Amino acid sequence: MRFRIVICILLAAFAVAPQTGLAADSSTPVSLEEFLKRLGYGSVPFKSDAHNRLRVDADLGNGKKRILFVDTGWHVTMLNEKSARGLKTLGELGVDLKDPYLGQVTNSSFVLVEKLMLGRAQFANQPARVGKLRMDYTQLPFDGVLGVDFLLRNFCLIDLSARRLYFRGSEPSPDQAKVIAESLRLSGFVEIPMRLDHTLTVPAEIKGEPVQLIVDTGSTYTVIDRTLSRRLALTPIKAGTDSGALGVAHDLEAYVTGMNDIGTHKAWITKLSTLQVGSRTWTNTFALVTNLKPWDPENVMQLGEGIHGTLGFDLLGEGHALIDFAQGKLWLRASSKPGRS
Repeated sequence: MRFRIVICILLAAFAVAPQTGLAADSSTPVSLEEFLKRLGYGSVPFKSDAHNRLRVDADLGNGKKRILFVDTGWHVTMLNEKSARGLKTLGELGVDLKDPYLGQVTNSSFVLVEKLMLGRAQFANQPARVGKLRMDYTQLPFDGVLGVDFLLRNFCLIDLSARRLYFRGSEPSPDQAKVIAESLRLSGFVEIPMRLDHTLTVPAEIKGEPVQLIVDTGSTYTVIDRTLSRRLALTPIKAGTDSGALGVAHDLEAYVTGMNDIGTHKAWITKLSTLQVGSRTWTNTFALVTNLKPWDPENVMQLGEGIHGTLGFDLLGEGHALIDFAQGKLWLRASSKPGRS
């Protein structure tokens, strides 16, 4: 009989002594990086490309340097098979994991990254699935994905404007959380509570109708499920006409590609007269419309039903989004552009 032991996830080993002395209404302006550093956060810069894929350099402790994609729409951290070579599975170690996010992890095929390095920060005993990572017609520029489990476990905060990933060794105290929130409000940000139910979602309104959208840094564009398009009477944007006598205009089409078996699916482009998230409103903004069921084959996330689409990098970036996993809040900067608020 094989005995199994339970080990607990250890958090980042970088954390400095917490400080709460920075007043939210301080007359001396500081950068967000310096402000969060005073509150015990460490950080690493993101690499990004033309598709706005957020990536970080990582050392998996097996002698290999890898690039990891940071995706708030990805449930569990994953490594491709090549990157996981030399890492022990839970089965090989004869252990279970007690994880604050995943719960009791008994899947023996998970690997344990005993020492994950991001910059100078070290994270101990981080679990990850192993599998193929591929996308149609695309050579992926990363070796794995840091999912929501890692971002929650390490109390992360993502700054899309400055392209930085922040993290802590422990949850901010109530006083620290209050200082952060008050400072962001004074800096012109508005907050929206995020709900975690297999994925991160926020309440929103499209054309005045309530919807739930996934906060998805891995989605280049905002995407709406086609079942919602019927309810909201969304229509495709037309592109040009045939050269024939009838001059028939065609729907402006696009294609949306998902990871692995999801494949590539046809989409069409629409214009949303209004999209409101919290008190931030976009007017006459574009979105893709497609069938989102292939992204949720087991209906775990209820895509197209309880959840109606993704709030993608296009609007998150425009809103200078800060995604705070410790407090479960999405922060967007109020816009001063005409026609938006």
